[in-house]
Amino acid sequence: MRLAALGLQARGDAVKRALARLMGRPLPAALTAALGTALIHSSSISTMAIVALVQAGALDLDTAAAAVIGANVGTTLPVQLLTWRPGPAIWLPLVATGAALLLRRDDRSRAWGGALAGSACLLGGLGLLDLAAAPLAHSPWLGASMLLLAQHPWAGLGAGALLATVVLSSSVTLGVLQGLAHQGLMPLAAALPVVIGANVGTTTDTLLVSLGTGRDGRRTALFHLLFNLAGALAFMPLRHTVLAMLPTAGVTTLHLVFNVITAFWLYPLRKSLLALTAVVLTCPKDG
Repeated sequence: MRLAALGLQARGDAVKRALARLMGRPLPAALTAALGTALIHSSSISTMAIVALVQAGALDLDTAAAAVIGANVGTTLPVQLLTWRPGPAIWLPLVATGAALLLRRDDRSRAWGGALAGSACLLGGLGLLDLAAAPLAHSPWLGASMLLLAQHPWAGLGAGALLATVVLSSSVTLGVLQGLAHQGLMPLAAALPVVIGANVGTTTDTLLVSLGTGRDGRRTALFHLLFNLAGALAFMPLRHTVLAMLPTAGVTTLHLVFNVITAFWLYPLRKSLLALTAVVLTCPKDG
C-alpha cells in the first residue's frame, strides 16, 4: 500500500494541476474529485491536494468542501478491488512489470511502476491474508472479540478509527476486515461500525499535513474530519436498517453505501460545517 501511494504521490503535481483546471464550482468540483480519487486510488492524496490548492488560493473554501465530499465517494470505487482475489499467475507478473518500470530512468515510468507493483503486492497480500486467517476460525479469543464488537458497536467504531489512524489508511483497515469477513470470522454487524470508524481515522494524515498551512488550509482539513465524524454519528443509529436491507453485502459494499449516503445527506450542509471550522479555529487569519 505504501509503495503504491509513493508512486502515485510522485504524480502529485499533475493531480493538482488537473484539479485546479476542472474545479470551478462546488458540484463540478465534487464530481472531479470523485473521479480523480477513483483513478489514483487514494482519498488522502486527493484531499491533501485540495488543501494545497486552498493554501495556494486556487480554490475557495466552499468549492474545496465539495471536493472533499467527492473524494470521499471516489475512494469507495477502487476499494471494490479488495473483493478480488487474483492468484499468483495474475499478481506476480504485475509485480514484475512494475519492478521493471521502477528500473527505468525517467521519473514518470518509475512513478507508475511503483503504483503498479504496490497495487499488485496489495492484491497478493490479501490472498495471503485469507490463508493466514483460516486457522483463526477455531480461535476462542477471536470469536469472543468479534462478539464483543457486535454487542458494543461504538467500541467497534473507536477501534476502526484507531486502526486507520495508526496505519494512516482506511484502505488497509478495510483490507483486513475484508479478509476476516471472507473467512467468515467477522459478522457484518461487527464489521460495519469498524468500517465507519475507519472513515473517521483516515482524516489523520490530512490533518497532520495541514498543520504547516494557513488558516484556510487547516479549515479544509478540519472540514474533512467534521464531515466524516458527522456522517458516522448520523449513520450509526441506522446500521441495523442498512444491514437488514443488505443482508448479503460485503465489507466494501457497506463502505460504498455509507459514503454515498453521507455525501447526499451532508452536501447541502457543507457551509454549516465550514462555519463550525471557523468557530473551532479561532486564531486570526494568516496574513
